[in-house]
Amino acid sequence: MFDFLKIDKSSRAIGVVAIGVILILVGGLRWETGTDWDNYFYYFDSNYSYDDFVNGQHEYLYALLSFTVKQVSESYTVFLLLFCFFMISLKLYGFSRVSNLNFIFLTLLFYYANQLGDVSGNRQSLALSFAVIGLVFLVDRNLIMFLVVTTIAFFFHTSAIISFFAIPLMYITITRRRLVLIIVAGFAVGIFISFTGSNNFLFAYLMSGDGHIATKLTAYDEIKELGNSTTGSSIDPKVSYILGTVRRCFVLLPSLIFYERLEKNKNFRLLLNMYVVGSLIYLIFTPVIQVLNRMSAYFDISEFLILPLFIKISSQKYIRVCVYIILILYAFAKFYSNIMSFWTFYTPYKLCF
Repeated sequence: MFDFLKIDKSSRAIGVVAIGVILILVGGLRWETGTDWDNYFYYFDSNYSYDDFVNGQHEYLYALLSFTVKQVSESYTVFLLLFCFFMISLKLYGFSRVSNLNFIFLTLLFYYANQLGDVSGNRQSLALSFAVIGLVFLVDRNLIMFLVVTTIAFFFHTSAIISFFAIPLMYITITRRRLVLIIVAGFAVGIFISFTGSNNFLFAYLMSGDGHIATKLTAYDEIKELGNSTTGSSIDPKVSYILGTVRRCFVLLPSLIFYERLEKNKNFRLLLNMYVVGSLIYLIFTPVIQVLNRMSAYFDISEFLILPLFIKISSQKYIRVCVYIILILYAFAKFYSNIMSFWTFYTPYKLCF
């Protein structure tokens, strides 16, 4: 609700920093809490030398970061605090830059509802943080710096390679009609794959490709991974796909219906194009293998910046209040679904002392 108070940008920035400190402490001081805890803790705790860490188990920059911290302290809490600092501060800075601190607190609410504020982040979470910084350079049309941060993201998590597909969005303009056609086509392809059995053929094709990727996809498929965890979710994949499609309609339909009003924001077109690309990845590839929906996350971050713009669609105060309430309920529903999917990994929350 701070978004509706008439406070200057410096005060808003202080509020963002305060939220960031809280999230860093919650994420850094946790113990045996969050998905993937055992895997990451064992990796840090059992390795000592450079060769131990750079063993191919994780991407190079994550291995290098783990090795560097291990030379200073053997405490996993020290590593988590530093990891959360980079992961969370980069995202908050990027969101603040792109939004120009307008409705920044609502943006941070969506960030928390969708990604739990990275208090249980992993390698891809840090890669996504660099993707948010990449979004800043996309807006500024700074190709060189976008390539730099995307490459860094790739060496934290290989899935970040999909971010390179955002480069054409710097230079092309897609009309609303074409966006609608693209979305409908993506949905049709996804339905076709789901109901014709083509997903089995495409899955087999992926398995016949690169050995490293095939191994990971096989492991993820066996544990029915959803979202950002290698532990699996209790939600049925088909139900998850339907809910994910409905959720995207919640963002896409108002964006397309009120396109002319929303494009008054200079970043709206780029943000919407990003979200459409993410939706295509989700609609087409999720039926093939559930884990591939994590590839859309690099484009879905634009959602956190699009949704607050809906409040400005109408100039009437009571309509704005109604939209605000709907957005809050949407955030709560998303947060609840994330928690319920991995309930035993998040509750109870344990501190390191």
